[in-house]
Amino acid sequence: MTPSQALAETPPAPLEALVAGSWVNGTLATWIGSPAKNRAWTILGTARDALAGFVAAAPVLPPAEVLAGRADAGEPVVLALGEHVAMSPRGERGFTLIEVVLALSILAVMVTILFGSFRVGLRAWQRGEARAETLQHARSMTRFVEGALEGIAPYRARLDKDGPVLIAFKGERDRISFVSVSPPMPFQVPVAFTAITMSIAEGAEPGLAVREKAMPNYDPFEQVAPSLVDPTTSPALENVGIVTER
Repeated sequence: MTPSQALAETPPAPLEALVAGSWVNGTLATWIGSPAKNRAWTILGTARDALAGFVAAAPVLPPAEVLAGRADAGEPVVLALGEHVAMSPRGERGFTLIEVVLALSILAVMVTILFGSFRVGLRAWQRGEARAETLQHARSMTRFVEGALEGIAPYRARLDKDGPVLIAFKGERDRISFVSVSPPMPFQVPVAFTAITMSIAEGAEPGLAVREKAMPNYDPFEQVAPSLVDPTTSPALENVGIVTER
């Protein structure tokens, strides 16, 4: 049976009651009833009445040629949204030149401050890295010298071709010469003993100069070409813990 057939067979009758079309408890309590909701509806109605009065008093949008003539004459132009709401272009003012310059000046000051802070932080980081690298190099060179000194041997030899047999060792404030079984830079061919001279070089290549010479050999501590010159190390050799006279 279709709805039309059902309505044709059932005679119309008056409704005794009509339930509000709300899906919450069959009432309108969700929207009205409490003092706060009633007050909100009253305010909304007042606002609507005020808007209706303003729309009724607003002028109708003139033709385009009339607006153009008013603009050329320097008169204020009233624009209408739709058919009613009026708006003056003077209500939406832009930024003046002074405001733009002021904003750019503030931005420039902020960028300068941020860039200065960044440079200060970068310099502090660079100084820290340089200091850490210097300390690490100093520790490496200290271990380099200590390793050679730990292998000192009481090697007896002629320091001069015609001289007496002596323990091969010489020590001064800025120079130390000795024979070691643990040279810091071993030769390609293994040798048992190596004559080592460590000195503070000056002149064109200042720094710690290390010279090595295989033993046995006459004049083991002669001024041969240095095997290593470290320009960053220039302490007095007495700092390694050996203070002696020749």
